Amino acid sequence: MNARGEATYARRVAFSIPWTEPRRRHRRGRPAPGWLLVAVSLAAACGPESARAPAAVDVLSEGREMGAAAGEARDPLARFVVTRGNTATCPWTVEGAERSGFTLLQPTEGAFDRFEMIPGLALYGADELSVTQPAPHRAGDVGAVAARLWCGGSAGTRSVRAVAIDERGEARETSAWRSVAVGVEPRFVEFELAPSMEAGAARAGVRIEFAAGGPWAAVASVAVFGPGPPGPRVGWPELVFVGSTAMRAATLVEDAPWEVRFRGDGVEPQRLRMALARRGTEQLPRDAGLFVAVEAARRGEQLCVRALDLGALEDSHWSERDVDLGVLPARDCVLRLWLEGGEGGPARLLVGDAAVVRSTPAPPTVLLITSDTHRADHLGAVDASLRTPALDALAHRGLRFERAYSTTTITNPGHVALMTGLHPRDTRIVDNKTRLATSVDTLAEAFQAAGYRTFAAVSTEHLGPRVSGLGQGFARVDAPDVAKRRGRVAAERVFDWLGRADGEPVFAWVHVFDAHAPYAPPEPFRAEATDGVSRTAAGGLGIDPRLVPGWVHAEGISNRAYVRSLYAGEVEALDAALARLLGAPRVRAGTVAFTADHGENLTEHQVDWDHVGAYLPTLAVPLVVAGPGVAPGTSARPVQQHHVARTLLDLAGLDADLPGRNLLAEAARGGADDPLFALAGFGLQASVVLGEWHLVLDLRSYVHTRRRHDWSKGRARLYDRRDGLGTEVDRSAEYPEIAAKLRNALLDWLARAPAEGLGTGAPLSAGTLGNLEALGYTGFRPTVGPWYTPEVSGAARTPR
Repeated sequence: MNARGEATYARRVAFSIPWTEPRRRHRRGRPAPGWLLVAVSLAAACGPESARAPAAVDVLSEGREMGAAAGEARDPLARFVVTRGNTATCPWTVEGAERSGFTLLQPTEGAFDRFEMIPGLALYGADELSVTQPAPHRAGDVGAVAARLWCGGSAGTRSVRAVAIDERGEARETSAWRSVAVGVEPRFVEFELAPSMEAGAARAGVRIEFAAGGPWAAVASVAVFGPGPPGPRVGWPELVFVGSTAMRAATLVEDAPWEVRFRGDGVEPQRLRMALARRGTEQLPRDAGLFVAVEAARRGEQLCVRALDLGALEDSHWSERDVDLGVLPARDCVLRLWLEGGEGGPARLLVGDAAVVRSTPAPPTVLLITSDTHRADHLGAVDASLRTPALDALAHRGLRFERAYSTTTITNPGHVALMTGLHPRDTRIVDNKTRLATSVDTLAEAFQAAGYRTFAAVSTEHLGPRVSGLGQGFARVDAPDVAKRRGRVAAERVFDWLGRADGEPVFAWVHVFDAHAPYAPPEPFRAEATDGVSRTAAGGLGIDPRLVPGWVHAEGISNRAYVRSLYAGEVEALDAALARLLGAPRVRAGTVAFTADHGENLTEHQVDWDHVGAYLPTLAVPLVVAGPGVAPGTSARPVQQHHVARTLLDLAGLDADLPGRNLLAEAARGGADDPLFALAGFGLQASVVLGEWHLVLDLRSYVHTRRRHDWSKGRARLYDRRDGLGTEVDRSAEYPEIAAKLRNALLDWLARAPAEGLGTGAPLSAGTLGNLEALGYTGFRPTVGPWYTPEVSGAARTPR
């Protein structure tokens, strides 16, 4: 960690219970660096020290430690290691299985070599199955059980629950059943156990129960936690949604306080910041109160006590709370947070995004803005007829890349590439239904590990964490449950959060979806964009009426120019939506990157207001980087925007191990251009850009009944960018040697793809599927196996 990271770490302490199995870095076979946000472990504060629920976890391992925390011997749970083929030292017991045994389990997603294979206990049988782990504890000391599980079956999901048992094996506390997706990617699953009213009663262990539904299940690790504090657990993928906003959160329960150690500042005031919410529709007892106390760690001297009036907490919103702790002495302190209920039974409260912080002058700010479906030629800095003053001002003070390209042509894959630095060829995520595996490191996690507070606000449901998996590393995520919402909502949410993060380093991501079809700009942008453009034209749209998009038909539009004007109006509307955020003094003083996940075809190549093909209009995107250390200007060097992650980390002075290149260094580099490869959505096409040439290859034969465009496997077309972004002139017959060279390079690149990807499937709700259908994202199936296999041996390659 560099000096900047150390200084950031010293300024904040976050509540967290560490998950002791380290996250696997993509392909690296080694644990991630220490979690810089996590200052201490936390155990329940009731009962004697030896009775507190320890943070250690029993992990099965192939004769090696699974991380520093797992190597700590903490009574009453001791860490143990089971070598492959040796079960003598493992106290786990199994019931209901026809047979069981320890083995190395190899998930297909994320498995690149044998080091990715995870030791686990496999259970075979279609009936009810269970695994019991000794975990001595006192009633009330265990608030959650976390397990890494696999489930097999044909029903899509399998029900699993956790049970705390006594020495006779009888159930004492039982969690709700959780539905776990069937598949070969391991799932981290949390089971909440409400504290028992039998204060102090002994508990002997924890049992993981699988409902009937086989034919197999497997367990890799089980962790026992106290009634825990909020904050990210290592490897923990889930966020708690209240309304449209999810936060890293946990439940605070009456009579089960939380404690955290932190260092006083001695100079500047410190504060506890957090967000509160009710659990679902649960009502807090009357007169329930939340209390905060700080004392000196060694002497036990009380330094401050605060009482918070909870007031009326709404069902659909988090309630922000900041607690002033004053200037605390520069020594180790203990903060205790507890809940007291009034009439009506024990109180329980969700607490999210909690940390002890102090304000520092000019903390760093890093902002990533992604404009969905945004063509490269739709900026005022490129086309003076467009009114995008906010983005033009950003481009004026930053470096604008005139020839930036995406890696793909669809929302989730494009953003996965942006957040990981990995190409869709390697992740094999090429649709909006595949979730990024939790084993992959992300840009947000890198900033979070360096002490940054992390925010995200997106504008379509399928990009939210529940579908995309891109909630990793974010303390807060705001995502709608609709197909499309206005970008101003996401921009305003992050603007508000920045205002509440005064004095804290922040990494924020804002995603706007305005430019995505259907184009329906709000007033006055619609009227201004379509001024002087007729809704109808004598020649009509030139499209079979049966293939006209429903939203175009519903408005009675028969002029292509009018639709294009609506698209321009959407771009101008999103610029206005971003103006307040981009104009904030903190943002203007920070680092900002603006780009798009992909562009849009406006009827070029027979793609009507859509982005299904790997053509230049869908791949060319705007890209601007601005901030300290960035010299204003433009760069004509061809680049791809999935290198934005590496660029932002370098500008922040962070050495996180994320792939990619520094775009500023690329802009300054001389020499020949590199080939830039892309995969169209669903793996239907691939392309390569080299200099001014662009070759597109159909990877599959496919005819869609609702589109004019179709695909013919093996067909290749060569375009010259100098003919214009939307050129449809195929130059392959004029320049066969160039076409052959690019085709061979593209096929060589495709052939080097790993066999397995980094995505996981997850059951989608009927509402989510309906939203995807409304956006035109159903009806295609992604490629399975090699990206391209010729029909006839040798037919795939053109002689050099």
